[in-house]
Amino acid sequence: MAIFSGKVVTARFLDNPNNMNIEVYFSNDTFNELRQEITLEEIEAQTKAVMDAEWNWMNAIVVEEVAKRWTQEEKKIKKAYDDVDAYALEQQKKQFEVFEQYEAEQKAQRIAEFEEYINSETKKKYESVDKYIDAQTKKQYESADAYAEDQKTIKFQEVKEEMRKYRDELQSKFNTSDVPHFGTAREVSASELISILHEKNTDNDFVFNTKIAILEDPNIAKTKDKSLKLAIRKAKTLQELIGTYTSLKV
Repeated sequence: MAIFSGKVVTARFLDNPNNMNIEVYFSNDTFNELRQEITLEEIEAQTKAVMDAEWNWMNAIVVEEVAKRWTQEEKKIKKAYDDVDAYALEQQKKQFEVFEQYEAEQKAQRIAEFEEYINSETKKKYESVDKYIDAQTKKQYESADAYAEDQKTIKFQEVKEEMRKYRDELQSKFNTSDVPHFGTAREVSASELISILHEKNTDNDFVFNTKIAILEDPNIAKTKDKSLKLAIRKAKTLQELIGTYTSLKV
């Protein structure tokens, strides 16, 4: 019979399912006999060796599992970081786009306001310049008109003096003249006046001399009515000249 007959209390595998190590509990007598075969120190040392082996085995499994899971988590973490970076870049891009749009709008608004200001100021300047030019032009025209009137007056005075000399010369030679001389003592009959109006109506020299005589009239000479003097100068016939003179003088 086996030496364990009647002495085994319990027995079990310690490494199920490998079933390589068996744990056996003996009765007290058997244990005393066992101590005679092996010391407690040796049992303790062997137990520690077994536990260390088991610990190393379990630790290896845990380390492997941790490494495996860490690799997986590392990928997840890296992906999470990548997602965060991508999201941050996307948000940053959107912010830049919003800022650039805002900056463009503000720039366009400032340009529009500046152009409006420039146009307004330019318009004011042009209006000011136009007013100045109009005022200066008016002064120049007035000055030119005054100068022209002065020159015409001087010219008429010169022509008047020449006509006086010419008339005196004719009178001295022929003791007569068809040149009108307003203010002389000789009276002209109505028939003579009508005859002169018809005969001398288109005589350019006579019409011209009559214009001079009319412009010598003190009432005409001192008037400031430029339209009157202009109408007298522009008259083409004697009848037109006399009609203008009498209608405006009355």
